[in-house]
Amino acid sequence: MKLVLVHGMWAGPWCWDRFIPLFREKGWDCLAPCLRGHCGSNGNVGKLSIEDYAGDLEKLAGHFPEKPVVIGHSMGGLLAQILAGRGVVAGAVMLGPASPAGIAPVSAVAVFGALSAAGAGGTGQPGPLSKRQASGCLMICPRAGKPNFMAS
Repeated sequence: MKLVLVHGMWAGPWCWDRFIPLFREKGWDCLAPCLRGHCGSNGNVGKLSIEDYAGDLEKLAGHFPEKPVVIGHSMGGLLAQILAGRGVVAGAVMLGPASPAGIAPVSAVAVFGALSAAGAGGTGQPGPLSKRQASGCLMICPRAGKPNFMAS
């Protein structure tokens, strides 16, 4: 199965150099493309959007006989989420993904309060995460019907 490794904004395919041999040893067919405007490729990064990158990767994924698995770091993680949402990949792994729009930073105390309420049916009793675990949570989506959490 094809494994597509997507770099972040300030990186290139080289950031996967140490990982590719490990994945290949496990039987993965790896590809680490250079995003448009990076690595000396054509395109002005200042004029490109996330949609441009996602479109390029979606076209790439369409060239394989099976849907690939994508691993993305930083902006590549956001792109992996977009591709998964479009259903063009068999799976997605996000490493330190960039945040999509609509997600705002909040304090660990606010996250813990929301987790406690959500985990105990609104009773305010501790939910599924302890205070120590909740301190690793970074963000909550304020527009969601119920809390959506991203943990560090």
